[in-house]
Amino acid sequence: MESAAGEVTFDCSYGQEAQRWLSTVYAAMDKMPAGKLFALLKPSITVLADQPSTLGPFTAFESLPTTVRLLTGAIADARVASLASNQTLQLALLTCAVELTHYCTTGAATFPDVTSKLGQHTAGLDIWEAAQHFLHYLAAESTIPMADSVSNYLLFMRMKVVESLAWQTGSSLYQAICEGGGGSCCPGDYALVYSFLDGVNALAKTRVSAVAARVAAVSAGLSKSPAFGDDCVWLMEAVLQEHLDLLFDQHLSNMVACCVYATARAHGVALSFKKITDTIMQTFPHHDTQDFNHADLGAESATGKTRSGDTRQLYNEIFLPRMEASLQEKFSSTYQHDAVASEVSSKQALGFKRAPLKSLSATDMNTRLTRFGKMQS
Repeated sequence: MESAAGEVTFDCSYGQEAQRWLSTVYAAMDKMPAGKLFALLKPSITVLADQPSTLGPFTAFESLPTTVRLLTGAIADARVASLASNQTLQLALLTCAVELTHYCTTGAATFPDVTSKLGQHTAGLDIWEAAQHFLHYLAAESTIPMADSVSNYLLFMRMKVVESLAWQTGSSLYQAICEGGGGSCCPGDYALVYSFLDGVNALAKTRVSAVAARVAAVSAGLSKSPAFGDDCVWLMEAVLQEHLDLLFDQHLSNMVACCVYATARAHGVALSFKKITDTIMQTFPHHDTQDFNHADLGAESATGKTRSGDTRQLYNEIFLPRMEASLQEKFSSTYQHDAVASEVSSKQALGFKRAPLKSLSATDMNTRLTRFGKMQS
């Protein structure tokens, strides 16, 4: 399975092509072998896409009882057959089928709305894996060519999982990393987490590099600094390697904005967060202002109430207090201490706390996953 999660620029005008593809699949359904992934795209599944909230999270899946048996022992690939015996992956495969059918019948790229209505919003890691199975096996199982819009939508789903869905507290990824597990698709398969994080790393570096280039192109100060783009990538890598927990309950692009802002400041250039987030939305049109106005700021110690704010607040209250030491070490001759960050750090120590997740470095995570892998072997 491919692990890279690249940028996907999705064009909703492809909807008619997807509708034609699904109609062709329905017409040929009777001639297809039983037990294939195509069987999940049956017309009756449209009720789950059209009315998921009326069925409830698990009742919806139970309404297609034969689905549980469709994949078990029916796929020639040994690895997929073993994965298909796991109910968690079966639910993820069915969720992908519902999302894909919803897109093909409506032309609306709404993922993960239907997934959330089906109660599968915490299964991001499993859906990421399942979408890749669809990409591989829908192309291999039939002589019907997969429409570009269909494969692109599956890639779009995987990208959305990487940038936000998988990072929710309580998600399968959260449990795998924090509890030492290896992913709920296949217990003990800690390689899945490594593969996913490879995808996170690829997407994060691609995105921060693209945003840095566009920001620098219209900034007189940054256009004269050839190292700016590489420095932005360095800071993002520092987040991923030593402070992975910063991604939980956040949108990846909030971290991108923080990295670009902090690096510009280290280069002596003042940028507004609005300029950076506008650049992100222009470069990657699937974003909107909501992605940058609802950052998680942790819980208040006294009340336990979750606080949210915009990207600037996230930077001042969460990102900078954690990353300023790295910035000072990297840019020792140019970086100036941020008094706002120091004040916020003191305030947090007195009254606020981050979500209940320990700071995770790459070393910590590798130790957890390696230990879990040895336990399962």
